[in-house]
Amino acid sequence: MKAFKYPLAGEFSFRRNLMSDMRIPCDWGIEIGILSEMQRNQASNRICQVDLADTYDHKHQDLSTEDQTKGLSKMSIDIIKTLIKKLATQGNSFSLETFRSIKATYYRIALDMIDI
Repeated sequence: MKAFKYPLAGEFSFRRNLMSDMRIPCDWGIEIGILSEMQRNQASNRICQVDLADTYDHKHQDLSTEDQTKGLSKMSIDIIKTLIKKLATQGNSFSLETFRSIKATYYRIALDMIDI
């Protein structure tokens, strides 16, 4: 999946007959879900990234820090839940320490990227 420049772009094209073997999430994790299903079911040389349009109206979301069921909070939670589920089906396991390490790394990188 790391070969894709924009894995969350939501721009997909595939043959209809491939859908019967796919488990597609019905939330904001759809992009990660579709990519991982394609990777699981297809040879890597049959998957590529393309631009489907010159212009695209992105579905920008509010930050929604007060309500985790809306906006960017819900979007990011759905995406990470899908990613963790897909990684778990590939044999990866996640301990509490793993999640603590991910959180600490995220905060460190985020702080490095903003001007204080």
